[in-house]
Amino acid sequence: MGKKYVLCIILAVILFNPAFAPAQNGSDQQSYDGTSQPGMETRKVNKDVSIIMPEGGKFYRRNQTTYVQEPPDEYAARKFADVYSRLKKLEEVNKELINEINYLKMKIILQENKADKDVPKIPEE
Repeated sequence: MGKKYVLCIILAVILFNPAFAPAQNGSDQQSYDGTSQPGMETRKVNKDVSIIMPEGGKFYRRNQTTYVQEPPDEYAARKFADVYSRLKKLEEVNKELINEINYLKMKIILQENKADKDVPKIPEE
């Protein structure tokens, strides 16, 4: 009778212990397929370590084995400064294009006025 209890206990441990349970649709296991979320990128630090971080983010080596990702506020400030400088350049290009359009409009108006003067007028009877 003692053997039956021992066998039942071993069987219960195996059946109800999560370590012996099969993985359910891979949710219990971490599977990494190399893709990341939009706006994120995977950066290879060395042959064994990869970091998932925002696109354009930076990481720093603290010592031989520790890598520290750039803090979010520094990343956001740097990205904002980049966007601001690009916006300033676009505004300058926009002003140049507006000036060029105005110049071409004036040139067209002058040519039309010149063409009107060159055309002989037909006398009315």
